[in-house]
Amino acid sequence: MKNTDTPGLVDRPLINDRTPQRPACRLCTLRAGIAEPVICWMTHDRNVCLRHWLWIGDGCQNPDDQVDISPLPGTVLAHRQHRNLIARHGRRWVNLAFHDARKIFLSWKERYEFGPEEAIVRRLTALTYPSGKSVADGLALAAGFP
Repeated sequence: MKNTDTPGLVDRPLINDRTPQRPACRLCTLRAGIAEPVICWMTHDRNVCLRHWLWIGDGCQNPDDQVDISPLPGTVLAHRQHRNLIARHGRRWVNLAFHDARKIFLSWKERYEFGPEEAIVRRLTALTYPSGKSVADGLALAAGFP
């Protein structure tokens, strides 16, 4: 992802084909009096609305996809810690470290043969839409394991 050095945009990605577009938090937009969906260019770290505890990250293509993540307080905690790391070290370095950490986790899983299946099933079943409908596995995995 290409970055810019323009003041105010330092370490922010430029708008391009690889930068994801997702809807802003539906409750924030309603609170602002906006009834239409608001589509935003998102960085890799914009996954949770901390005001409303809604997942707005991967898997959300429209506002109806946003799901309440209050059953997964660890996701909110991880989101806050990730944002703190970005504030301290910069988005570019944290993004690189995040991918390295994922690789390390997967190699440990293979090497030590531990199975996080129980945690995965618990997180997949913890999330539901307000209508009671189950959340798609891809969205639940993204929200449960940010």
